Amino acid sequence: MDFKLDETSATLNKCDNLKPVDVKTLMYPGFPTDLGQSMSVILTQANVDSFFEETIWENRFGHFPYLEKMGARVEIEGKITKIQGKTPLKHTKINSIDLRGEAALILADLIKEETTTIHDKDYILTGYENIINKLNDVSTKIELEEYNVYSKQKRKKNISLIKII
Repeated sequence: MDFKLDETSATLNKCDNLKPVDVKTLMYPGFPTDLGQSMSVILTQANVDSFFEETIWENRFGHFPYLEKMGARVEIEGKITKIQGKTPLKHTKINSIDLRGEAALILADLIKEETTTIHDKDYILTGYENIINKLNDVSTKIELEEYNVYSKQKRKKNISLIKII
């Protein structure tokens, strides 16, 4: 992966020959747990298997069932996850789980070339300022859809979702 770091930003460019890595989260200055879910998505595109060990936050693997529905192959054993590389990802419906997990699933959606819908979008919209506009600014097509539905008891319920196209 081609990348550039400066004082205020990181720029990543896609590459076709992504090498596998073994990642272990650690306290500063080690690998930050907050980047673990996004890194695990990137590792689905490595040439061969990678390993991810979460040592700080025990509930960071909530996004893996959705990644598996998208076609990722992962094996979780305790705090260590084996992520099988070069996995083509596909469309699925996703329910939001947490802020970083939802951000990682958006990243997974950007890897594939089909429409994905994320329900319960509140985490991402409250956790990242103007995330939809920012992603659209870098040639991503994301829409926020809001509509009303009525339950059997004739109560109105507002539904919001993010559509990644």
